[in-house]
Amino acid sequence: MVRLIVCGERRRGDDAAAFLAVDALPHEVLDLVELVTAGMLDADALTSLDADAAVVIVDAAVGVEPGAIVVLPIEAIASAGGPMPHSSHALPIEQVLGLVRVLRDGLPEGVFVGVGVASFEVGASLSPAVTSAMPAYAEAIATEVRRLAGAPAMRS
Repeated sequence: MVRLIVCGERRRGDDAAAFLAVDALPHEVLDLVELVTAGMLDADALTSLDADAAVVIVDAAVGVEPGAIVVLPIEAIASAGGPMPHSSHALPIEQVLGLVRVLRDGLPEGVFVGVGVASFEVGASLSPAVTSAMPAYAEAIATEVRRLAGAPAMRS
């Protein structure tokens, strides 16, 4: 089983992108995951994983062009020595992952799948760039879930 951690806030413009992409996933992909909504990623969502479990973290990403899809191994994020695309939340994902690494004596296998965002305005809709990217974002999430679950790749 793959834990799919969905971060963001549905009422804050592009921050809703992860929820909307997961809502668009086909049932065969959702059957492969344990779905966790986190709002903001915290260490508990990862430290409670079984030793052999994998994780896909989905969230809005800052540091990339709006609408750009980014897929990064969580190990690369935790070990980054400089700027890179990252989750939009206040506690940087590399700090959360660093804490998880210590608490679990290592990181679980997994990836961060993000979409570059333009706006987090309360009550706003998705920006045009993120709206256009939604099919590709959902497909990137599905691809990573299938890969980590050992399921055959297919178009959703």
